[in-house]
Amino acid sequence: MSTAPSGPGDAIRAESAHAEPLRANAWGPCYVTAACVGCGLCAAVAPANFGVTFDGAYYGVTYQPNGEHEQRALREAMAACPQQCIHDDGDTDCPKPR
Repeated sequence: MSTAPSGPGDAIRAESAHAEPLRANAWGPCYVTAACVGCGLCAAVAPANFGVTFDGAYYGVTYQPNGEHEQRALREAMAACPQQCIHDDGDTDCPKPR
């Protein structure tokens, strides 16, 4: 049995599953999705906001950004993420990368 998407609907469902925020994220506008591969780049760029999960499989937003310095670091992590799996829900507390 193949696990690859067999039609357009399957591809959309598979893509949307990767867009879901992980449970490891702190409540708030910024979050990491299931597309995370656990590379740790986010935590290297913004250590005050990201942390590895208990099983070491991926990273999540452990603390929402507080202040301009953390917001800037989080924007840099969003831009640097190779999986582009760091997102926000449109709230101005977590600006999108430019």
